[in-house]
Amino acid sequence: WCATLMVLFVGGLGDSSISYDHQNTSYVANFTPVTVSLAASASATLTPFFSPEHSLDTLVSLIDDASTSVDIYTPSASSWVSACAGYTDDDLATCTPGCTPLEMKNESFPVFPALINAMHRGVGVRIITNDYGLADCDGTITMLQYLKLAGAEVRYFTTVTFVHAKFTSVDGGRRSAVSSINWSKASTTKNREAGAIVEGDDLGSVNAFMQDVFGFDWAQAYPLVPSDNWSTEDLATITDATDLAVVLPVIDLYPGLYETPTPTPLSAAGANVTVQASPDSAWDTLEAALAIATSSLEIAMYQVTTDDLCDQILDLSNSGVNVSLLVSSRIYDESDCEDAQACYAKLYSGGLRFRKTSLHYSYSHNKYWIVDGKEVGWSTGNWSPSDYPEHGNVYPPEGSDDWWKTNRDFTLYTDSAAAVNLFQTVLWNDWYAPAAYDWEPEYDIYCGY
Repeated sequence: WCATLMVLFVGGLGDSSISYDHQNTSYVANFTPVTVSLAASASATLTPFFSPEHSLDTLVSLIDDASTSVDIYTPSASSWVSACAGYTDDDLATCTPGCTPLEMKNESFPVFPALINAMHRGVGVRIITNDYGLADCDGTITMLQYLKLAGAEVRYFTTVTFVHAKFTSVDGGRRSAVSSINWSKASTTKNREAGAIVEGDDLGSVNAFMQDVFGFDWAQAYPLVPSDNWSTEDLATITDATDLAVVLPVIDLYPGLYETPTPTPLSAAGANVTVQASPDSAWDTLEAALAIATSSLEIAMYQVTTDDLCDQILDLSNSGVNVSLLVSSRIYDESDCEDAQACYAKLYSGGLRFRKTSLHYSYSHNKYWIVDGKEVGWSTGNWSPSDYPEHGNVYPPEGSDDWWKTNRDFTLYTDSAAAVNLFQTVLWNDWYAPAAYDWEPEYDIYCGY
């Protein structure tokens, strides 16, 4: 699973000789954030959910609820079966090792059989992901190739450098989940992650915005073409119409870690809800959201690697805003980790004291923040240059002097008191969790695992 994480956290500027960058035309940012001000009688709910306790049950339930379609952004797909992992760390490899179709059919990642079963009942499945440049090795198959042969449409992202969004929408945007949760065993069973489901007729324009972004990227993407060198027996295995068992694992929390409540729809009536895409207006929207803080800023963030965000946090603290920053005790990518360490050292030198999350989570990969105890924002992206780029509206492909390593992400904001209170409860329970410590120069974060 660490191998999956390696490809998920993309930095800011740098050399783009990277396998997953298939952008070939300039992207002109064109998605303006949408805000809905809900009436007191509005039909609108937000359902926050947190990993490791409630990622899998929430996502499986969402897919099970689909009647016509499931649309998914996932940066990658990592099997829970080691033989089917679909990853190699061999720089000279010419293919990706998978497993046999029969082994893949028994994949234990619960989202996989849930999608197979959805297709069996006639639900259309579309998946946008990243192409890491290696086809499956002959005679083996990995998860996305299997789903494609089983009837899903799978396309590779090309709009900007990398699709980093974690997004599942059913029935054309009737319900949409936006979170930090990747398709990996660590993300769903070992990490602290956060997200929410958006639904209700009066939040239709929020979900329609995300569907429009997905549709735009879908039109730019190119199809995954799986091997056609399969025997009749193998194809019969892959296309077997018998439903698969969906087995949710028991999540064993370390004693003392906060167990988040079972996800429950919270009315958003009377609240405001805003959605934005990255890179479109992402930096300006985030900066403005933080700038209004007058009393408090509470942050639970995997990593902060943007210099200007680091400076803004410190400026707010020095201006009298009570800043509470909770960062992951581990960052997998070495470069990101070094950038985060530099930010945290600057914050500490500037007088801010903050915390590292419990080491009893593999990673605290959540990304949310609360301004003045009144508005919560949550995102699929980190506070990093690739997720919130300080850049103009035109993003050319690699090779241009103005190239910027850029991610597709979503961020949502709401002043729903119920949603704010739940995110706040999780943050402060994680703040005081076993093996959560103050960040200090001699006790900084781990790079890697």
